[in-house]
Amino acid sequence: MADLGVIIRAENLDKVAAAVARIGGAKLQVALANALNDVGSQAKRAMEQELRSVFDRPTPFITKSVKVFPATAAKLSVAIAPALDSRTSCKVFSVTAA
Repeated sequence: MADLGVIIRAENLDKVAAAVARIGGAKLQVALANALNDVGSQAKRAMEQELRSVFDRPTPFITKSVKVFPATAAKLSVAIAPALDSRTSCKVFSVTAA
């Protein structure tokens, strides 16, 4: 079985933390959800690219199978997983706002 690895790097977090400190309340929750969803989308693209590089001629069904379960203002967590299928078990990667 092939190993699938994805690395996500966050930079300039001090600037982000300063901007977040100026925002409060509901706007902060929405901003955090949007940021998490951006990270989820980037992770999805990275996983799709990794699938293309690890497997020999993967079909679009396989490369587009990565699913993002988006964050909301009420649920500050995004999950990234291959398409869920009753025949397979998969590991779900999730990112939660601290």
